[in-house]
Amino acid sequence: MKLCLKEYESFPVNLEQEFGIGQIVPVYEGLQSLGPGRISLSIQKTEQEYFCQGSLSSKARLECSRCLEPFETELVSKIDFIACSLDHYESLKSEAVDDEDYVFIDSSNMTIDITAPVEQALILAVSMKPLCSDSCRGICSMCGKNLNQTKCDCNTEKNDPRWDGLRGLNGG
Repeated sequence: MKLCLKEYESFPVNLEQEFGIGQIVPVYEGLQSLGPGRISLSIQKTEQEYFCQGSLSSKARLECSRCLEPFETELVSKIDFIACSLDHYESLKSEAVDDEDYVFIDSSNMTIDITAPVEQALILAVSMKPLCSDSCRGICSMCGKNLNQTKCDCNTEKNDPRWDGLRGLNGG
């Protein structure tokens, strides 16, 4: 996904860009598909740097961490990076260390590829344990049935015989 900065004569610039299914493909286990989505960016320019901040949202198809079934959700995230030439970045690198994300400008046509920061922002928007619903019952650890769809007759109560001597005590 590329942005052409030479299209804009003055800054700041606010822009909206959409992306389709399959256009952004972050590598993340459990993320089955992504898109369509929308990016809103505000771009401020200093002498040699373009400060880009905004938000993005996308439909996503994830795998539930409890029942392992696919489900649809909306991912929403902030995005923040600096675009500059590689030469400018190299000159800055020796002066100060910061934790900003940099995207390098292709100086031949003044374009920046924003695919990587968009992918990173969307990965950060995915929950550590995505759930199809808060009430998801998961799968049976004994027979593997999806407990949201059917009940099973498995006895999941674990009985450790080492505690049998204490079972008759009533807190006293």
